[in-house]
Amino acid sequence: KHLLYSDREEILLGDVEGEDQKGIILGEYLARRLKVGPGFEVLLFTVRNIDVENTVLDGLVPKTWPFLIVDHFESGMYQYDDNYAFIHLKDAQRILGIGDVVTDIHIRVRDIYTAPEIGESLAETFKYPYRISDWTQLFPEFFRWIELEKWAIFIALSLIVLVAAFNIMSILVMSVLIKTSEIGILRTMGCSISEIYRIFVYQGLIIGGAGTILGCIIGTAVCYAQQRFDVISIPGDVYLINSLPVDMAVIDFLLVVCVSMTICLSTSIYPARKAAKLMPVRAIRHIL
Repeated sequence: KHLLYSDREEILLGDVEGEDQKGIILGEYLARRLKVGPGFEVLLFTVRNIDVENTVLDGLVPKTWPFLIVDHFESGMYQYDDNYAFIHLKDAQRILGIGDVVTDIHIRVRDIYTAPEIGESLAETFKYPYRISDWTQLFPEFFRWIELEKWAIFIALSLIVLVAAFNIMSILVMSVLIKTSEIGILRTMGCSISEIYRIFVYQGLIIGGAGTILGCIIGTAVCYAQQRFDVISIPGDVYLINSLPVDMAVIDFLLVVCVSMTICLSTSIYPARKAAKLMPVRAIRHIL
């Protein structure tokens, strides 16, 4: 049967329009693998110990629990989305036969990066047999891989910026060679060395600034598209995540702009000095 409910909390409690079945929320990939969706009925199989003397079985018998699929979730972590499902706490306690007991308590914090500090504080309060762990300890290899990837991307982007900066320098050098006679005319008309110097420095900054602004606009558009539509998807069974995560921070954009403009300024100095050092007489000779 296909039944859709908007109130997930009520259906998890099994109290919607007289329904006796309990609700369950499946992971996105688990639901796809089972080819089920909201409104479908699934059976949860468990085993329990029985009195061996009164049966020919080996002490364990299977038991089925019917659940009604309420919805599906997608966490972005393939391991969760392909293996996990959520049911109400009371249903889980009844299935496991543990009474009014919980085995794990998850705590949500305002800032996820403070989780290690909070975990250490809790560990000092709750000693053995309690075990405290934060999200960075669940997949340490994964987060080390992400940190390594960040450095690799930073190095790659730095090389791209350096290549672009050298292109700007070559453009300015060619501009100095082509505009040699014009530079000589400006010098004879009273233009100082510092003014000639500033002309080519400003030209380099304008070229670099235009490229930086255009790059920020395109980068913002691409990041927004990735956040909203997951344009770049990756196989979750290989990389643990289903798509490339993107986090746009103002400080990152400011850092990129500052570094890019600093490199552009540095590469503009040599052509500007070369233009400023041109002697007016030698420069004017190119006109003749």
